[in-house]
Amino acid sequence: MDLTSAYCSERRRLETCSWELVSTLHGLTERLLRLVGKDHTEFLMTKAKCAGVQREILESHERLRTHRSAHGC
Repeated sequence: MDLTSAYCSERRRLETCSWELVSTLHGLTERLLRLVGKDHTEFLMTKAKCAGVQREILESHERLRTHRSAHGC
């Protein structure tokens, strides 16, 4: 890999997006654990948010994989 692809701004953006989504999921997971046995309705809503973020992470990783394959970085 050459220096141009090593510092690809699009790749960096996609990686940052993935990192932010993982951080969001971490926060939601912590909240989910605090809700166990306390507020079932809020637990279910948070669980659904976790599932949505997990889907976004998978999509984000796929965009990164596709970019890296096409761009060579």
